[in-house]
Amino acid sequence: MRLRAPRAVVVPLVTAAVVCLSTVFPADADTTGNTPLTVQVTSNSALSITVPTGNVTLGTVDNTAARRVSATLAAVTVNDNRNVASGWTAFMHANDFGDGAGHFIPASSPNSNYDTGGVTPTGNISVVGTTPPGPPLYPDTAVVTATATVAGINSATWTPTIGLNVPAGQAPGTYTSTLVHTVI
Repeated sequence: MRLRAPRAVVVPLVTAAVVCLSTVFPADADTTGNTPLTVQVTSNSALSITVPTGNVTLGTVDNTAARRVSATLAAVTVNDNRNVASGWTAFMHANDFGDGAGHFIPASSPNSNYDTGGVTPTGNISVVGTTPPGPPLYPDTAVVTATATVAGINSATWTPTIGLNVPAGQAPGTYTSTLVHTVI
């Protein structure tokens, strides 16, 4: 005689095991999750120069005698964000002052000058500005030189004074020029 296992006992045990497994370890439950992470890296590794943009009036003189006019500009700033141990040099130049009617006041020596005044450095740099009275406005001339001793971010600021000699007998008029700064 063969013994048969009672079916009523096996089915409830299998059903209980499936219920326990589905309750403790559900098949559709997330056991891990992903969170996207982002970092944005920008490059501000530039060497730049900021200069005054407004018109600067050097003065008004009569033409009966030779006169000198001058004005101090707003700040000129060089920012070096390259984070390297190298220096930079700032240059400037201006062309002859003209009145639009064919009359000119030369911007070359000895008629004009650019004096940096004190140069204020920030960071690990040594700076040298012009020695008074400074170079003429023309030709292109180095006005501030910076030497970096270690890698890092640095800057320098100065407020230059521009001078111009107006010759006696100069034709009356409003004379203009453009001062150009460059940094390399």
